Amino acid sequence: MGRPDEPLSPGARAALAEARGAPLSYAIRLYRCPGERARLLVMAGETHFKFGRALGIGQRLVDAFPLRGVETFQSRDVLAGRLLGVLLKTARFIFRAAMLGRLKGSTITDARSAKTGITVELEKSSAVPIALHAASIYLTALLTAVFGLGLALLGFWVYPATATTIFDSAVYAVGAIDLHFLALIPALVLRDRPWSWLVHPLIGLLTVRDEIMARGIVRMLDEHSAYPAALAVVGRGHVSGIERELLRKYGFERVELEVIAPSPAAVPT
Repeated sequence: MGRPDEPLSPGARAALAEARGAPLSYAIRLYRCPGERARLLVMAGETHFKFGRALGIGQRLVDAFPLRGVETFQSRDVLAGRLLGVLLKTARFIFRAAMLGRLKGSTITDARSAKTGITVELEKSSAVPIALHAASIYLTALLTAVFGLGLALLGFWVYPATATTIFDSAVYAVGAIDLHFLALIPALVLRDRPWSWLVHPLIGLLTVRDEIMARGIVRMLDEHSAYPAALAVVGRGHVSGIERELLRKYGFERVELEVIAPSPAAVPT
């Protein structure tokens, strides 16, 4: 990496410029970290599904930052989390298969499997907020009902009576959940309130996790203070919420790439 007062190497600058050139796949934001020493945080909000070229950009971004923090929902720590993990993986597999494999995976996965550097799971926490338990149960119920509809449709030809019972139950469940989705509107309006998840549990997957990941970023920077720059790879929907936390609570400052002094090797001669 560059010197402490010039935290970005030429490779990191090139990777950031490339990622900013793919705005449908990455939202790039830079922050000056609090403290006397000049340190930089880069947040990459990714679209979890992307084409091969964009995935390659993400891999180069990961390779350019030896210190990386990633969004990783702690499914083993929440109620119904293991089942939810299976359902989400199944849904991703079906979606990618429907796109004939053209859509690729996540930069978060690439960061976690990187052979060099340090990758930190930002959502590791000793205590899981009750809002995440509620959100996990809610989303598991929704996906179970949706998969139930699909399985019932496939089973009509083999076990019509059983399939009809499953189908009818799934239709009622999905209908009730769809009706309740209207509560997401006031929940989004009230997202800054700590009790907004009570209006709709799914809002907790954004707001509560934004808070947890912001704390995780601060913890990562404190525990690995030797690194002049760090990368945080999160879902695109979390970028604004995490930014609010970092700016309001932790004293980070939003900056632009152009104002960060390049290292001498990056200056053309």
